[in-house]
Amino acid sequence: MHKSLLLVFLIIVGSLLQVQAQPWQATNLTSANFLAISAVESHDGELFAIVFNGIAGDLHRLNADKISWSPIVVDGIEGIPGFLRSSGERLYLGTTGLGFGMLYYSEDNGASFAPDTLGLPSDVPGKIATLFGLQYLGGRIIANHGPAGYWLRESAEAGWREIVTPTALNGGVDPIAYAGDSYFAFDNTGNFIFYASEGDLSSWTERSADLPENFTGSILEADQAGERLYVAGAKSDGSDYGVYYSDDGGFTWTGLDLSAFIGTDAKGGQQEVTSLYARGDRLFIALENDAADSPPNVVSTSTGFAELKDDSMGLPVDPGGVMQGASILEHQDYIVMSLNVRDVYIKKSGVTSVAAAEEKADFGLYPNPAGDFILLDVESVGRQLHVKVFGIDGSLLLAEAVESGAVRVDVSGLSQGLYVLQLVNEGHQIAGRTFIKR
Repeated sequence: MHKSLLLVFLIIVGSLLQVQAQPWQATNLTSANFLAISAVESHDGELFAIVFNGIAGDLHRLNADKISWSPIVVDGIEGIPGFLRSSGERLYLGTTGLGFGMLYYSEDNGASFAPDTLGLPSDVPGKIATLFGLQYLGGRIIANHGPAGYWLRESAEAGWREIVTPTALNGGVDPIAYAGDSYFAFDNTGNFIFYASEGDLSSWTERSADLPENFTGSILEADQAGERLYVAGAKSDGSDYGVYYSDDGGFTWTGLDLSAFIGTDAKGGQQEVTSLYARGDRLFIALENDAADSPPNVVSTSTGFAELKDDSMGLPVDPGGVMQGASILEHQDYIVMSLNVRDVYIKKSGVTSVAAAEEKADFGLYPNPAGDFILLDVESVGRQLHVKVFGIDGSLLLAEAVESGAVRVDVSGLSQGLYVLQLVNEGHQIAGRTFIKR
């Protein structure tokens, strides 16, 4: 290999050792860029998703192999499926039609669905007002009916009731979150007021949030393991875009330093956050793509804000620069991210960085760059030890069972390039390395 080319590869290796060792893996829901993923949800140990083809929405369940899905035949529903939300005991399915919506639930993991519309607003006889979203917050299902407002259902109640919200709040636009026994909402209709409500959501109070003047919060999320709140947005004129967090219920906010990641999108406009997920020190932020012919932009950390890194390895190259992470959630011990089109991607949630992996297990890998084989010096970490090799596009290229100690791995069948090697013990990644095949 030419020395200058080798130097370039070594620089790449050095940089990748500082980013996420584990690539995102495709689940193969669809490979068509024109098919939208309109919803994804974890319920009762299963992962469900809806694929929209422009005419109809089809419900699917992820198979145990995590790389394929099975379609679910849903009979007796009206409208096009577009929303999924788990309440723990029930899986809710929301549909939309021409000027109406419908809401159904399943208590048998999608085998059958029954309507749940008692008390919801209605514009068409026998139907409900158009749905704009479903959330499960603080033990309650909340239905967003746009101009008709927000409605909630508690498991002990026989039907739905309207949430009394400040008149400034506009369903369909203003985000709601739940943290620390309180509900929070952001008015984006012109008053730019942050509200909080405790208890039964019968009253709201304004919070004098120290956000930028005329700040519009397009995304409002809560830490799933604590009371921290996150808001993403900008001033009403689109300037000063950023992500802020609060540890005191929205009174004071601190901006995250995302200057290394947020710039302009593929069309030259402001690059914005499209989805955010937080649990403790783990934070995942999906962004609009910043360029054509590149994977969607994602940043994450498992060790705090100072360690935010690019986390796009394994995501597909997007020719048009329009793919983006639409939703991020946890399912079993996986982080799940659905793109707005094409597919749902997963990665183990326990170990996400090289540094974290090396704290669990260590191994030597040489020679690097490699020829026809690589040698691994593996510590004894128990039974069921496997080696997996991935391409930089996230595709699994090699997998074999190995023993602890000195391990020889044949890589003669790989083309020249950069690869990610994982050590997996009993189904869990315990360490990772990158290497070059010359």
